[in-house]
Amino acid sequence: MPQNNIIFLIVITIIMIPLNALLLMLTTKMFKLAEQGYKKAFLITLATGFIGLVFSIYIGEVANIRLPMAVSSWVLVGILISAGLIKKNYELDWDKALLVWLVYFLLSLVVAGILIFFLSVSLTSQFFGMLSR
Repeated sequence: MPQNNIIFLIVITIIMIPLNALLLMLTTKMFKLAEQGYKKAFLITLATGFIGLVFSIYIGEVANIRLPMAVSSWVLVGILISAGLIKKNYELDWDKALLVWLVYFLLSLVVAGILIFFLSVSLTSQFFGMLSR
């Protein structure tokens, strides 16, 4: 995996961990779970993000799989680890843990879509602004 892809994965992980912690905290509030604090949500997303990052870098370096496949594997590992950590830390059964994870994941997709949209609009406007000079 090229060095810039590893840096990209690290930067995305650093940005997304606190955002995902907020989304997980919001999800626990929606489900009225006993523990609804940011600290527990942060620790879960930190563990998930770190393990997913290491797994993605390993897949890219050792298995020499391209970035989209590494990111896909990161998501799959994230599903298993997140659902398991949600189940264990919030003391839920698997059905409820997977439902909490699904809502949390859908919120993450919406936030990521919004961030990508604004980033692409910003970059596009800067690009066309440079062309018009």
